[in-house]
Amino acid sequence: MLHDGEDQDVVDDPARLRALLAPLVPDPARLDVIRARVYTHHARVAGRFRSGRVLLAGDAAHLMPVWQGQGFNSGIRDAANLAWKLAAVLRGHSGDALLDTYDVERRPHATAMVNLSTLVGRIISPTRLSVALARDAFFRALGAVPAAKSYLTEMRFKPMPRYEEGAVAHATRPLPQDSPSAGCSPSPGWPRATAPWCASTTRWATGSPSSSGATPSSGSSTQRPARPSSGWEHGCWRCAR
Repeated sequence: MLHDGEDQDVVDDPARLRALLAPLVPDPARLDVIRARVYTHHARVAGRFRSGRVLLAGDAAHLMPVWQGQGFNSGIRDAANLAWKLAAVLRGHSGDALLDTYDVERRPHATAMVNLSTLVGRIISPTRLSVALARDAFFRALGAVPAAKSYLTEMRFKPMPRYEEGAVAHATRPLPQDSPSAGCSPSPGWPRATAPWCASTTRWATGSPSSSGATPSSGSSTQRPARPSSGWEHGCWRCAR
């Protein structure tokens, strides 16, 4: 890590590199340095992931600090969230408003990951020796507690991509009526919805109520209509999943 006033050309000085590596390896002079460079990382998140026909994903939507290594993973989550929604809208199965849920679902989690990476960077690279010694003592003590050690080494502190609103919501309370998921019934039988981005109020589910033991949603017919050839051809993918 370069400090204020240090020249980034230091990486071109083999003697300086050996001095930096000396506390970490037995004989730095015997190392074959393949690559050395100085780079600046950023912690940035776009103000919105959608503007009309423009949708941002990956590094265009968020720049992740290196400390947690979550930039590529976050880009994959973006693509997985957006791809089926684009397909549904382009094929006419859902309304255009479905694309707004991409921002609602992905931007908060991307922001949480950027914030976590920034925090971990501050923990890893303090500029004061006293802070570094206190950090090391603290984590050594945690390492002596199996549950705490497992929590850290398995990185269970990472924020999970859990959605409180949007097209896919892990709701713990009734959703507002204007929520895209508000009309979706939890029944895997014949759920129905009136969400504004759904092209049709008819919902199809995989499997049959008789095999799953589920009962139809309130107000729905007890006779299931013939299923279309496509899994969500006549309805909203979210509600039918």
